[in-house]
Amino acid sequence: MFSEKFKEAVRKAVGSEKLIVGVVHWKARDRLIDEVKKREDAEIIEVTDKNRNELHQNIVDRIGFQ
Repeated sequence: MFSEKFKEAVRKAVGSEKLIVGVVHWKARDRLIDEVKKREDAEIIEVTDKNRNELHQNIVDRIGFQ
């Protein structure tokens, strides 16, 4: 995550009223990632071997997409 333009776009997106679905590798370390993860309105869902096949449908159901 070296691009300042990308970081600013992420900050703008998560600061908006829109729902943002993002994926971050669990080993990723960056101040921006930490900022987003610490947000009160952020929800972190771990993808595991056990849940990965059904997780996409669970997320779609939760956010109300058809």
